Amino acid sequence: MKLSRGNPIPSARVRTLPLDAEVMIDDIFRGKRSVLFAVPGAFTPTCSEKHLPGFLEKVDEIKSFGVDVVACLAVNDPFVLKAWSSNAGVEGRVMMISDGNAEFTRASGMELDASRALMGLRARRFACVVNSDLEVEWLGEGDNSFVDSVLEYLKDPSKADAPKTTRREINKPIKEVIDDIVREHKVVLFMKGTPSTPQCGFSASVVAILRTLGLEFVSVDVLSSMAIREGIKEFSDWPTIPQLYVSGEFVGGADIVSEMFDKGELQQLLINQGLVEAEPAETG
Repeated sequence: MKLSRGNPIPSARVRTLPLDAEVMIDDIFRGKRSVLFAVPGAFTPTCSEKHLPGFLEKVDEIKSFGVDVVACLAVNDPFVLKAWSSNAGVEGRVMMISDGNAEFTRASGMELDASRALMGLRARRFACVVNSDLEVEWLGEGDNSFVDSVLEYLKDPSKADAPKTTRREINKPIKEVIDDIVREHKVVLFMKGTPSTPQCGFSASVVAILRTLGLEFVSVDVLSSMAIREGIKEFSDWPTIPQLYVSGEFVGGADIVSEMFDKGELQQLLINQGLVEAEPAETG
């Protein structure tokens, strides 16, 4: 069963740091209010520079809202997580959970197939608040899984499930509305549905690519507005959805984005824009 609000987290074997014997993840959280966030991989750029550091910086603030445990999960072996934990200065402030066999990740429906990037099976980027009965209070995915989104929920639970999909009143020409959207955000994906629930395979494929790259992006659900759905086609002079914009410039639809990703051209574009870091060159 896919992890979702109101449902219990699945039971699965994991390991925690320091290198303890295997435990059941539900035993870790039972009887406690907890925050669990998952990252695609230790030492990857966004995970190391923003996702984990954000929670480390604000862990005390999170716990001030009655949270007992803050935990980070990755589909990495515990030795890699130990090295990453030491490098990041975790020092026990955040529990590190190794889901080495991806048992929890698969059981919760949060797996990410990163094989096209030669990274195998990973966890999607997500965060959730789990109550003492092991039920998910709140769930955020992608760019809604960083620490500020968690704190937004803890401060005001009435905002639960508030989407990161951008929405705005259409009170001016649609071309101006779209122009504002693509210029206000570094990466924008016009898609059918949302990143957590894509409504077409092409949209899902582009979301998977962006997540594989650990890229933060804003999505626009064209199904929520006929004006935007038709307007973006005219704006881009492109007849299909999804459509990807980077730094205000149209990149392409699903086929082009997929081809660029396979050739490394998308990665290079994002590196040039300062949105992801280049992989260090091998020496020796």
